[in-house]
Amino acid sequence: MEIYYFSGTGNSLYIAKKIKESFIDCNLIPIETLSRFEKITPKSKEVGFIFPVYFGDIPPLVKNIIKKFDFSKIEYIFALPNCYSIAGATFINFRKILKSQNKNINYENILFMPDNAILFPIEKDNEKLKQVEIDIIPVIEDIKKRINRKLSNNYFQIFQYYIMKLFSEWEFSPKKFIVNDSCISCGICKQVCPTKNIELQNGKPIFNSNCTHCLACFHWCPKEAIYMKNFTIKNRRKYHNPNIKLNEIIRK
Repeated sequence: MEIYYFSGTGNSLYIAKKIKESFIDCNLIPIETLSRFEKITPKSKEVGFIFPVYFGDIPPLVKNIIKKFDFSKIEYIFALPNCYSIAGATFINFRKILKSQNKNINYENILFMPDNAILFPIEKDNEKLKQVEIDIIPVIEDIKKRINRKLSNNYFQIFQYYIMKLFSEWEFSPKKFIVNDSCISCGICKQVCPTKNIELQNGKPIFNSNCTHCLACFHWCPKEAIYMKNFTIKNRRKYHNPNIKLNEIIRK
């Protein structure tokens, strides 16, 4: 099995690692490492995709890479996104990608995890992390048995997706990233950025225009020196999955 994952603050990587523990032959592949390829042909006939939901959808970086996959010889495909509460149009859009190759997704499920958005003061981390330990067990068993499962469309969430899509296009801009005087020029923000969107000038980060909204830079900054102008709630807690270490996220 091959599992392609995308993780900014560790939730998706944690899920991928939990699934890997239950399979003898399972490779975990950071999906952003494949962005340079024009065509991607998995070596396994069983593939899975694990990623966070951004504004009710597949992260743009992940979506663009999935479109490059050749699924013609794949026998079992599963998608396991994670979010705080709303999946939006995630599965609909994933199905569309597969349909373009005359393929269908075999297994859909979703896990609810702590949120890393910066707009809401959500702090139910322990509660969510405890519950996911329970919720992931039947998911793993389903994948082992190659269960076919398709989630029904939630049209209210789909409506919310379109609202969030408009908001996301307006919200995120490199002009809104601010670095304060707490910055110690450690370069961690640059190292965790999956799109290589951050450069260092005189030791300070400069944000270019290829942000994928993962917020790894915001949450992994050891001095909390990064925030977004007009959008970061004062004293908003920084979050990264407590089971994942920084060196597992750093892009090499």
